[in-house]
Amino acid sequence: MTYARRATALYATCVLAVAWHNSALEQSAARTRLRQGGVPNVTWPWLRRPALPSGNTTTTACRVVFFANGGKCGSTTLASVLKHAAPSYEHWDARGEFDDADKELCVHGDVSVAAFERKFAHRCAPPYVYALDACPRDASPSALLYWRRRAPHAVAIMFVRSQCDRLLSFYNDAWSSGTSRRRGATPAAYARLHYRALTYNYTRTLVLLLRAGFSLRHVDGRASLVIVSTAQLRDVHGVQRAYDDIAAAAGLRPRSVAVVLANAAHASQHARHGNATMDPGTCAMVSAYWAEENARFQLLTGRCVQC
Repeated sequence: MTYARRATALYATCVLAVAWHNSALEQSAARTRLRQGGVPNVTWPWLRRPALPSGNTTTTACRVVFFANGGKCGSTTLASVLKHAAPSYEHWDARGEFDDADKELCVHGDVSVAAFERKFAHRCAPPYVYALDACPRDASPSALLYWRRRAPHAVAIMFVRSQCDRLLSFYNDAWSSGTSRRRGATPAAYARLHYRALTYNYTRTLVLLLRAGFSLRHVDGRASLVIVSTAQLRDVHGVQRAYDDIAAAAGLRPRSVAVVLANAAHASQHARHGNATMDPGTCAMVSAYWAEENARFQLLTGRCVQC
């Protein structure tokens, strides 16, 4: 029995080693093709970048726009607005300015020079001169400092959302996965159980960004930090203002955008289980818990977290 187990383990190890070797070869070949230009890099399985015009093999370091946070705050919606084509906003916009890199590179999670070089340096080729890292994870202090040092023209986008709405979004996900249904939890019961863990200190993220050198109004008149409220993304005027702010900061071309329903599946689930809402008493409790921090945020930015 011991011999059989050892043989099985050895076989599994060999299979994994061969798979890793083949993957490394494929990645090496992909990087070689990338340096040569005209690389069909996949963002979504059905979409590939068109080949570069004949004779154009010049690539350069991408100008980076990245999300400093964004979980349950509209990161998927805004990524679609920035990178996808109207009117459906379902596919990468081949006429836009963003490279078709993966939506969530998460380079700002655990950063290193190698990670930056692999993801952004010498990758972009005109007209695609921007790269969007729409990772909704919170950026660490060291990561933010790294961005400022390695990519001084990077633009950070910070999301804010009503704490009550964010909790409801977590509840909808839990309901869709069956967790809340199995336990029979109502939105209010879920919120009262999880509000300390699942609500968010926006002031802390803002302070980390400011300490790292990002600014709502840069010395040359161009911001390196843009704050986007999830409430903005729900109407056409708000989403246009969000795009215009980011375009002004990053130097994107002006264009008209529309409201995007990025999580239609979740919206339909939400409707099927009774269009759940959070009762006013629970929302008041959550708001009171964060009242001091929200006041500090508004004092620093002139922006309302709840708005």
